[in-house]
Amino acid sequence: VDGKHDPSSILILGCGNSRLGEDILHHYLDMQETNLLSAAPKIIQCDISTNVVNSMTKRYQKYIDKNMMSIIQDDATNFTILNDFSMDAVVDKGLLDALFCTDREDLIQDVFSNVHRTLKVGKVFMFFSLSRPEYLLKHTRKNKDESSAFERNDIVWSEVDVRELNSIFMYRFKKGEVVGTHRIPPPLHGVKQQLKRGRKKFHSR
Repeated sequence: VDGKHDPSSILILGCGNSRLGEDILHHYLDMQETNLLSAAPKIIQCDISTNVVNSMTKRYQKYIDKNMMSIIQDDATNFTILNDFSMDAVVDKGLLDALFCTDREDLIQDVFSNVHRTLKVGKVFMFFSLSRPEYLLKHTRKNKDESSAFERNDIVWSEVDVRELNSIFMYRFKKGEVVGTHRIPPPLHGVKQQLKRGRKKFHSR
């Protein structure tokens, strides 16, 4: 997941009935078979819907029995099951877009806060969105002061990358570690400036 260590757990937010978790699992199983990976990570699929959880549990029972996958019912804006510093990666491909369309930016901020809490330091939250960075990124922070765009005293993202993939954007947030109270957060204006130049990759440190 971070290119240096084999991941042990990957969380899929708002999984719905998607096969994304299964595809990720098979990707790592293929790597394991070719000795590129010592062990495939456990895929933890999360959704708030009871019907979805029941359906996905039935579909993936064979992986659940082998402890390769878990299907859990939880709220991404307020996790009650997942422990702090327990995930090697968190992935989303639609939940944040759905929340963005509701104009409930507080819920987007809650998702970021919960994801940050469950990620191990140095690990990554990656999500895919149809929303452009200049509109979406400002909704990921609780402090409206741009100098604190990606950081509070208890939440630090050490790297923020945005890449344009055809008609969708891939966002990658790497969890940092608070050291004292004077860290310099990645500047939001840096992302905006690169967008104006029409580049396919946007990177903020």
